[in-house]
Amino acid sequence: MYQEQYCNNCKYWNDAEYKKLGYEVGCPIWMLHELHVGEKEWQPMLDKLIPMVPKEINGIQHSFAGECSTFWSKST
Repeated sequence: MYQEQYCNNCKYWNDAEYKKLGYEVGCPIWMLHELHVGEKEWQPMLDKLIPMVPKEINGIQHSFAGECSTFWSKST
């Protein structure tokens, strides 16, 4: 979902290079989120890198991950 929309379409996403280094994902920003999601001391930094965007669905307010601050579209 998020990876398909942003990560896989970002010039910084490089699975091949990161797999050579032994990592599972191709982006340091995504890796930070994978490692530190849920840790209060990391939340301010994570929110700056991938900000949460409020959205109302059926009258209920939700938060969803917005565009990564380092996103650079492969199509540009």
